[in-house]
Amino acid sequence: MVSPIATQNALDAVGSTGRWQLLIFAITSFSGFFTSFHHLGSVFLAASPHHWCKVAIGADQDVLSFNNWTSERIRDYSIPGSGDSSYDKCSYYDRNYSLAFFETNQWTMDLVAAVPLRTLPCESWTYDNSEFKSTVVTTWDLVCGKSALRSLVQAIYMGGIFFGTFVYGYVSDRYGRRTAILAAAVQFIGGPFLASISVNYWWFIAARMLTGMGSGGIFSVTFVLMTEFTGPKFRDVLGIAYQLPFALGYITLPGIAYFIRDWNTLQLVLSLLGLILLSYYWIIPESPRWLIVNGRFEEALPILRKVAKVNGKKDIDENTLVQLMSRVSKQATDGGNEEKKNKPGLKIFADLFRTRQMRKRILVSYATWASASMCYYGLSLKAPTLGFDRYLVAFLAGIIEFPSLALGCIIIRYLPRKVNFSGTFFIGGFACLLILLLPSSSAWGITTLALIGKFFITITYSIVYLYTSEMFPTHNRNVALGTSSMCARIGATSAPFIVDLLGKNTPLVIFGIISIIAGFLITLLPETRNRPLPETIEDVESRSQKDSDESQRGNTETPT
Repeated sequence: MVSPIATQNALDAVGSTGRWQLLIFAITSFSGFFTSFHHLGSVFLAASPHHWCKVAIGADQDVLSFNNWTSERIRDYSIPGSGDSSYDKCSYYDRNYSLAFFETNQWTMDLVAAVPLRTLPCESWTYDNSEFKSTVVTTWDLVCGKSALRSLVQAIYMGGIFFGTFVYGYVSDRYGRRTAILAAAVQFIGGPFLASISVNYWWFIAARMLTGMGSGGIFSVTFVLMTEFTGPKFRDVLGIAYQLPFALGYITLPGIAYFIRDWNTLQLVLSLLGLILLSYYWIIPESPRWLIVNGRFEEALPILRKVAKVNGKKDIDENTLVQLMSRVSKQATDGGNEEKKNKPGLKIFADLFRTRQMRKRILVSYATWASASMCYYGLSLKAPTLGFDRYLVAFLAGIIEFPSLALGCIIIRYLPRKVNFSGTFFIGGFACLLILLLPSSSAWGITTLALIGKFFITITYSIVYLYTSEMFPTHNRNVALGTSSMCARIGATSAPFIVDLLGKNTPLVIFGIISIIAGFLITLLPETRNRPLPETIEDVESRSQKDSDESQRGNTETPT
């Protein structure tokens, strides 16, 4: 097994908390600016404007104009309901429209209108184009019976992130962080371009899947690269601050979409903006940790020299560096052989369920990751559609990420983990449930509560990674994080179906209930702040027993 101390010593010799780390943080986190465009782009790409059945008329527009049949009058005459929000979107009256539309005699038209009516399902639709010139919904009629296909636009992207994280995780471990980042960047740029020239829906969906894979790969591997360059002292703060460029892209997206109202052009522009990531070919280095562990000292040494120069470390003994690297490489080789012999991957996963405490921790972890991801993306997708200005609300939802992440950086250092994690779940959930007290017509009030809920769920989402890593022993930590991340993707994939298919306010109530349940589940977990990380499963069990004994003593003691 590789000693983290030995590896860290090699990096400490050249500086692990200096200007180089800030530079690498800026370079790698910048990828989040572009991934946010596609994480949240379906709010505009797949927007569903007001729509109603298109009635076959069979004559030219001049005849209709002569008889005073405007498009609004045709809609009022042919579609059940009244008002933009209450018109039936999926059926129309079965009438003799040719007789009514082209007859000038009022008596005849009144006679037609008096005939008992039945309704028929729409075969095609008319869309209100006052807000959008086109979306994927209007292009391929993803409404009524095909509305689930609209939800798939976002769900397939999240599925792509799921697979991309694993594929590029393997590539980064096998061929290096830099190779994986560059390959993911090419896919991340190419996917949206292919989507912008889609000739049918399934082409578009396949391109969204490719985009998600590239997005998941580039964001996860750049994060790993940043942490491998950074010393432990600032990893927790930089881990949360890593989300800031994502938030910056979040508030930039509605500005771009405001001026580009057709989905093909918007998708193409988002692809072209991503070309900036090709600059990684010239500016992003390989991880010296990865090079050292794989015995590639000749490649690692120039990078370490550069790190030392930027960090102002002038008196570097290269012979000492080589000795440290040799020690790490030997430990990696010996530890890898021993691990393959004694700890197969399936056994490491099975260990997560071997004892009572491990089972409780991993199952609660899976539930809270899925809940945090579902609620975060669900509120991000739902808030702009609640009846207020779509572009303004999307902008505000991005703006609140900054104070949310800032507050997260503060409370994670000063408050217990359980208070942070469960408390933000509770507050975010109750904010969503308060919507039940408002009239459905209060668009501004409902939107405000949804944004408050998102503010606190954003803090939750930023804490979950650190808290999970602190609960599990060293040998099982990566597997616990990886499988928990899988559950997060499942939650994120379900969010668009809940948002699109369950009405206006029902999704917010669902997110509120799920958040509160997750908050209660977290009370079953241990406190980890300012405690040593467990090294073995036995550490987990003994620590749990000690906490239980202390709690019982506290309950039986009476103040004197």
